[in-house]
Amino acid sequence: MNEQQRIRFASALTRMAGDADLLAMMAEMVAGDSQQVMADLQSATETADCPRIAAIAHQLKGMLSTFETEAPVSGLQDLVESARREDDKEAQRLLLQLQPKLFALIEEIAELQPQVR
Repeated sequence: MNEQQRIRFASALTRMAGDADLLAMMAEMVAGDSQQVMADLQSATETADCPRIAAIAHQLKGMLSTFETEAPVSGLQDLVESARREDDKEAQRLLLQLQPKLFALIEEIAELQPQVR
């Protein structure tokens, strides 16, 4: 983990008691799964399956909150709540708004993975 990553993910390191290796292992798990979870969320949103949108958005929020608790992760709660209200149009709007920032965060997380030597 380089110095820029340590600064970027300082809160996450604090949550991991300063253990950069543990954070890197978590990154490996999250980076491997989050792309599929994002695809599942997109699919659920396209079919207006509100219970599934809520469940998947909640799952994604849990996965990413190890690394970030502010935006864009905090925005996933609004997505969950709109889906629970059966407001599929609002859920679609929120996902469209959040997607670029979520993908950027996932990419940053992927860069934390342990390097093969």
